[in-house]
Formats: sequence, structure tokens, C-alpha cells
Amino acid sequence: MLFFLLYISFSIGQEITLLDSTIFSDQLGDNLTARITSVNENIHIVWHTSYPEYRLYYTHSLDGGLTWSEYSIISIGSPCNFPQILAQSDTLHITWREYGDYNWMVKYIRSTDNGFNWEEPIQYSGVYSLGGPLFGSVSDKIYLLFQTSEFMNRKYLVKSFDRGSNWGEVDTINFDISESTTSFGFNSMNLENSNIHLVGSMNSAQTLGEGEIIYIGSSDDGMSFSSPTIISPIDGATSQKVVGKLDSELNLHTVWYDYQNSPNTLHGYILHRSLNYQGIWSSTHVITNEPTGQLPSIDIDDNRISVIYSDIRDTGFTNNSQEIYYNSSSDNGETWNDDIRISFMETYNNIYPDISISNYLLYSIWSSTIVGNDYQIILKPGVIDGIKGDINQDHQQNIFDIIIYVDRILGHENNIDNLYESWAVDLFEDNHINIQDIIILLNMILNIQ
Repeated sequence: MLFFLLYISFSIGQEITLLDSTIFSDQLGDNLTARITSVNENIHIVWHTSYPEYRLYYTHSLDGGLTWSEYSIISIGSPCNFPQILAQSDTLHITWREYGDYNWMVKYIRSTDNGFNWEEPIQYSGVYSLGGPLFGSVSDKIYLLFQTSEFMNRKYLVKSFDRGSNWGEVDTINFDISESTTSFGFNSMNLENSNIHLVGSMNSAQTLGEGEIIYIGSSDDGMSFSSPTIISPIDGATSQKVVGKLDSELNLHTVWYDYQNSPNTLHGYILHRSLNYQGIWSSTHVITNEPTGQLPSIDIDDNRISVIYSDIRDTGFTNNSQEIYYNSSSDNGETWNDDIRISFMETYNNIYPDISISNYLLYSIWSSTIVGNDYQIILKPGVIDGIKGDINQDHQQNIFDIIIYVDRILGHENNIDNLYESWAVDLFEDNHINIQDIIILLNMILNIQ
């Protein structure tokens, strides 16, 4: 069942206009760990439900979030969690962890038509899956990494070079870690050319007995990997939940949270550090104003780095409630804006945020207890640096926009095609493009309004 939660659209700092929220829910239990990806106007979401009925759901929008498909059930019956979703044009990939045969296994499924139809899933079993599997892709390549508790230093990598049509054998990778290591795992994988970038966490004598953030790379397509590089401050406070993303210049940006100076052991400052294409790490940058954040997610579009995360600064966690905050940087992470709140759920708990950006639209998603005590999925879109009347998205109001308006009207192409147009183009707010919109835009250009 899908229904809308209507908020009045409004602008906040950093030139983001928040639009109406959408709630996704099966109303059968908790809806958790939603993951989102976008390619142009195609938006794809996957999430899992827990007790009393375990399911893995998928839905999509092909008009930027204006309308949504019915839910597809990817898995049902067995406990499943930690889904990941990745899009390569119209080809979609979903992987997740599922319980069966008295063990956790990794499953993978593919669609080649934007999620309308799905192939039979592939199952990787026989090993205990520790945490969720990870995707990485570049061009037609897609790699799948999963982890086990069988041996701490052992991970498994499966490769496809044709967008998942064919998969190779499972490669066993034994990483070079010290005997003092008590925990070791990855949270994110990025590919570029023959390079593989892995970021995760490790606890060992090197980290003074606390979990710290590590980077491990390969320059030969996974034939060999470097030793771990500790990239978080070794400050006697645990760092957790790192995620990474490559920008268009092949700089790797990582964000995580650190318990240093935190009011409790579950939250902290959100930190950023980047690795440039020459292999040089930047200094560590503090993203948040308060040491109250956790579970960050990152995406990059037009070299703007965007990060969202859960935060307890407004509640102190006294009533088990958190809000979702956003921040961004436009100078490679050297400086950050003041972080801003994008959820306004007051006493509800908001967790597991994820983010995707496409065509100047920001899509943030998380789980919230807004309906009863069960978690529902909240999608909150926003327009980044948007200008009313800017139909060609060149960040200006000018004669070229008016020409496009006229062409659309004369060609009887006056329907609102996507979420961006519903905000920026439909100035008269009647769900169509017509002469009233042109009159309003002319007034805007001439500064009459």
C-alpha cells in the first residue's frame, strides 16, 4: 500500500527546496534499511520488512518521483536484510542477505527492463554471510563482495563484465591484517578502471583497541590488495559506519561518525576525508555542528558532495527519537555548510538514511515510526539550486525557457512529465503547461512579481 504525506514545500539553507514526502509501507511490520539509486528520472528503491512476515520489496518511479509503481516482492518467507541496489542504465541489480538451511547466505537478482521483470535469483551459500553484501560498478563491470565469520581476514569477490549476464567464479581474498585484529569488515566498494577502493572498519592493537576506519585498495582489478591504511583519527574513540563515493574526477570521498566528545556511545561527529587520484589523503574535516550524528550516507552530483545522517541534537535521545540532517560541500570537501534538518517528525524515530541525487533533485529516504510503533519508509525529495520557470535547467529564467514553453504548448505537449516540472514549470499549479505559466514567468523575468 502506498500513500502520500503532504507537507507544504519550503526552502531551507543551501538552496534546497523540500517537496512532498511519500510513505512506503506494507503495514505488516517494520519496514527497514531502504536503499535508493537514481539514473536521470528513473528512481529505484529496495527495502526489507521484519516480523511478523519477512519480505524484500522493490518499487520504482520513471518520472522523477511524481508517480510510483506497485510493489514487487523480491523475496518472501525467509528472514532477509541489508539489501543493496545498483543501476546501470535500464539494468538493475539487487543483492541481500537471507537466512536458509540454518545459515545466512548471499542472494543476487537482476532486471534488464528498469525493474518491470526480474530474472531468477543467484544464491551464494555454504558460507556464513557476515553483514550485508556490497556492490561496485563502472561501465559494464559489476562486482559483488561478501564477508564471512569463518575467517576474519577472508572475503569473497564475484565479478561480471557484462552487467550481470555472466558471472565468474567466487574468488577468495585473504587480506593482510595483524594477529591482534579482533574485528575487520567493509562497508563500501567503489570501482574505477582497474582500481578497487574498499573502506570499512578494523579493531586491533594498531587502533588502540577501538574500531577505526580503514582503506584498502587494489590497482590490478582485485588480483592483489594493499595492507589496511587507518584513515580516521586514532583518538581512543570508536569510529563506525564509513561509506565512500567517487566523484567525476576520481577522488574518493569517505564519511563516517566518531564517538569523540559524544554524549553517548552511539553518536558522534560526522567526519569526511578524501583520497585524490594521485593517492594522497586530505586532512579530516568535521561535517556536523554537534557530536550527535550517526549512520551517514553520501552521494555526489556535479561535484557537489551531499551527506545525510540521523541526529539526536533536537531530542537528546530521551524519547528514542532522532531526526535526519543534511549537509553539502562544493569544494571537494574542504569546507562544509551548516548542517540542516530535513525531517520534521518531532517525537518519531528516524533511522537508516540513504541518499541519491539526479538532475538537481535530491532523494533522501529513511525509516520512521510515524505510523504507530512500526517503522515505515519515508522518501523526502528536494530541488537543489532550483529556479522557478527554469524549464531547461540552466539555472536561469530567460527567453529560452519561454521558447520551450511555447513549443510545448503549440505541440500539445503540455502535460507535466516529471517531479521537477511539477515544481519548476507548472507555475500556475494546474498540472499542465499553458499560457498562464508563460505570463507568470514573464512577470518574474521583468521583475513585476
